[in-house]
Order: sequence, then structure tokens, then C-alpha cells
Amino acid sequence: MKTCNFKSSKRLGERKEDDFRRLCEAHGVSCVKNTEESKLSLYDFDCKMDDEAFTVEVKCDALAKKYGNIALEYFNTRLGRPSGIAVTTSDLWVHFDKEDSFLLFNTEKLKQMQLSQAPEPWFHEVHGGDNNSLMDLYRVEEMEKLDFCSRVNLDCK
Repeated sequence: MKTCNFKSSKRLGERKEDDFRRLCEAHGVSCVKNTEESKLSLYDFDCKMDDEAFTVEVKCDALAKKYGNIALEYFNTRLGRPSGIAVTTSDLWVHFDKEDSFLLFNTEKLKQMQLSQAPEPWFHEVHGGDNNSLMDLYRVEEMEKLDFCSRVNLDCK
């Protein structure tokens, strides 16, 4: 059974990527969408602020608001290979869990946390998306307590 509609999820994700890019540009951060075929699964944006370059992965979790969890995908069961947090090379991980804000993580620390299972996920090895992925679910309030996580509002001035 499918848990989401791929096309509508893709459109929502693209809208949130646009929201993120606009917020960055409003604050002097240049962000260019990654279109290099060989790097599409590694990160979404090449960004630059002053002289510092960094990459960003943007995720939109449509069910987070309803259930209070965020999902970290780590394996594509259809392709039989790692995905999501397990393969990204991004410096920052942006996770939209609400319409008007997102969680911002240091990706390397988020990867370490997911691998060490500390904090322990709310649920482990949940099948998600269109039933082609494995993911861990974490309570939003627990993630917000992490020293490498910040809540960012889209309307920040």
C-alpha cells in the first residue's frame, strides 16, 4: 500500500526548496540548485555566503506536523542501496516539518546520531514514501534539543 502520492510529494518538496532558496537569498546567501546528474542524490544546493561555500540537502516531511515525528530515510529498498542521510555529502540538512519553519542540522553530526541510534529512534526501519524506503522516525521535540539543531522560521527578518 502506498503511503503517499509521488507527484504531489515531489511538488511539495520543490516548493519547500524554493522557500529555502528565497530565504537564503533574502539574507545574502547565494544558493544554486544542483543539476549535475551524478550528484543529484548527494545534495540539493550549492550555496555561498561571503567567501564560504557549502552544500545543503532539503527535505520536506509532509507527515511530521500530523504525527510529531521526522523521518530520516537511509535505504532504498527498490534499488537495494543506501539513500537519504546515508549517502548525502551535504554540509547542512534542512528538514521542513512545518509549513512556516524548518529544522537545520549539521549533516555530519546528524549522520553520526542516526548511525549510533542516540537518541534512540521512536520507530526503527519504518517503510515509507511509496513503500520503497527504510527510515527511522524521531520525535521532533527530541531533535530540537540536540546541540546541532536549530529551528528556522521562514518569516525571519
